[in-house]
Amino acid sequence: MSKSHEGPVDPALDDLIELISQFGRTKLSLQSLLLRPKWRNELVRQFNEANIELQDPELYFQWLPIFYRLSRRLMNEEGSMNMRAVAEAIGVPLSTATRLTDNFVTHGLMERQPDAHDRRMVMIRLTTKGQLAYQIADRNARDRLEDLLKQLTPEERAQLLPLGTRLFHFWMASLEEMAFQSNSNKEAPTP
Repeated sequence: MSKSHEGPVDPALDDLIELISQFGRTKLSLQSLLLRPKWRNELVRQFNEANIELQDPELYFQWLPIFYRLSRRLMNEEGSMNMRAVAEAIGVPLSTATRLTDNFVTHGLMERQPDAHDRRMVMIRLTTKGQLAYQIADRNARDRLEDLLKQLTPEERAQLLPLGTRLFHFWMASLEEMAFQSNSNKEAPTP
């Protein structure tokens, strides 16, 4: 393995870089936890038991991580969000959020309603079918994650969230700083 930096090598840093690389390669996410054939089949079975018929299961499973993230926000918020909030919640441009929401509306998982305070605004909310689909996906995600976390000691589990959260905040601050520097360099006049 070649080193692209000079100076003393920090083995812990190299280990962390390798760990991040492995996570990136395996794409540890809700999608990888839920969509393995065994777990996917279990989700389909549970949807069928709940009388949730998906018109296009392939499309639903393709967009499950986004549906899950957005549904989590809808369930934890006031129950509905405008399209700008939807776009922010899932981290996509407004036009993409609209297209994704169209899919969820078509499949009966979400619905649009006019805002009670501003008729020009459209609010998105989960339908009963969408709430049930979210609850099934959430229960399965929690079960899969619990299976993974059982491999850690109670002390390791207690450290995981605080350390992961700190690392995430440091990472985001670093990205924001890089973006700021990049924008500053673009705006600086050239001699």
